Amino acid sequence: MDPYITMGVTREMSDDDIKKAYRSLAIKYHPDHSGADTASKMADITEAYDLIKTKELRAKYDKEHSFHSDFTLWSKLFGECNIAKNFGKKPTGKSMQKKGRNITKTIRISKEKLFMPGQIPITYSRNSMCYNCSGTGASKFRKCPKCGGKGKIRSVISSSEGAKDVVTKCLNCMGKGLEVKEACNICGGTGYIKKDVTMSFYHDGKTMDYRFIGKGNSGKNNGENGDLMIKLRRRK
Repeated sequence: MDPYITMGVTREMSDDDIKKAYRSLAIKYHPDHSGADTASKMADITEAYDLIKTKELRAKYDKEHSFHSDFTLWSKLFGECNIAKNFGKKPTGKSMQKKGRNITKTIRISKEKLFMPGQIPITYSRNSMCYNCSGTGASKFRKCPKCGGKGKIRSVISSSEGAKDVVTKCLNCMGKGLEVKEACNICGGTGYIKKDVTMSFYHDGKTMDYRFIGKGNSGKNNGENGDLMIKLRRRK
C-alpha cells in the first residue's frame, strides 16, 4: 500500500492539508456515514494516514521506502541495474499477473437469523500485498546471473538445415531479468502480509451464498484480487 496514493495526497502537502484530506475521506468512507460496506477501505485510509500524518512521519516513510518511492519498484531497479527496457515499468503483462486466491468462509447462525433480513457481521484474514516491497518479496534485487539481466537466453541449435539462433525465456528468473538478493524483512519474502478485515453485509433472509468481488487475497504483479465467498448455514 502506498499511503500517498491511498489518500490521494502528495509529499509536498502540509500537515493541515493531509489532515483535511483524511477528514474528507473519513466522511466519504466511514461506514457510519456512507451507509455502505466500506470498513475495509476506511481501515486502509486510517493506516495510510497514520504513516504520513506529520512532516516527520513522511520523512521517515520516504527514507524507509525510497527504494520504490516516486518511481515504481521496477523503474527504480531499471535505473540502478541498467537492464532490459521491460523493467521501466511495474510488470503488468498478463503473463506475469496472477489473480489472488478466493477465500471461502462458512458462518453458522440460528434458524431465526438465517431466514430474517438484517446485517451480518464478519471478521476474516486475507493476504494483503506487502507495503514494504510492493509484493515482490524482496528488499534488494540483483541481475540474474544466467541471462545478465536480459530475461532471455540466446542459444545456437545445430540441425541438418544448419545452425539456428534460438531465443528463449530465462527459466532462472522467469524472464524478469532479476533475482532476489535480500528477502523483504516485513513479509519474509512471500510478498504478502496477513490483514484482519472486519465488515458487515446485508442478508435478505433468502440468499444463503454470497460472493464479494475483490475481497479475497491480493493478486501478484497487479493481478486481480480474489473473491470472498460467504456461506450462511444453520447452526447445529
